[in-house]
Amino acid sequence: GTLFLDEIGELPLSMQVKLLRVLQEKSLQRVGGRRETPIDVRIVAATNLDLQQQVSAGRFRLDLYYRLNIIPIRLPALRERPEDIRPLVRHQLNLISQSYQRNVGLTPEAMETLAGYHWPGNIRQLRNVLERLVLLAEGATIPAQEVERVIHSEATPENGRSFGSVPASPPAVAAVRPYLPAQSHDRQQIAQALAHAHGNKSRAAQMLGLTLRQLNYRLQRLEAAEAS
Repeated sequence: GTLFLDEIGELPLSMQVKLLRVLQEKSLQRVGGRRETPIDVRIVAATNLDLQQQVSAGRFRLDLYYRLNIIPIRLPALRERPEDIRPLVRHQLNLISQSYQRNVGLTPEAMETLAGYHWPGNIRQLRNVLERLVLLAEGATIPAQEVERVIHSEATPENGRSFGSVPASPPAVAAVRPYLPAQSHDRQQIAQALAHAHGNKSRAAQMLGLTLRQLNYRLQRLEAAEAS
């Protein structure tokens, strides 16, 4: 079979030794077991790090690097292949809509907005934005204004607020939304997110692009507004 190892560059050195042994001997020992079990597996590994630099820095084993780097394939960032964004959006939107049993589409302007963004977080950020758009959609069609709102909720001075611009370097950490005054439309969006998250505030906050603390802050503001 095939084993996919994502973010191989983040693997601790102690685990790298064990993986190297498995690749060399083509066998492994189950947890709690005493016998070696032969394996026949093809390894596909992925990373967003420069493994040669990691080797030079002593964070990745050279012998494991040569074991894995048989047929290297470089996948360009989304901003380097904008022609792929539209088909990726259609594919991911279809998968997400099926997953949440919702029939949601995009206006042509919304698609253009997505296609014009530079996506510093690549496909994972694209899927995150689409998932949030599907969950918070109030109708069958998502307008461009909602796409811009969701994308801008993640934007920082480092990754840029203008569509189509390319940052000098990718952000080190994911951005969070600032503390904004609770607005009337927040009530419905928060209620929808909590419903889809089955009451899990942490998950709902992630859908809304907020931290848990920010979500609680907004809930408190809404409760205070209702009481006044």
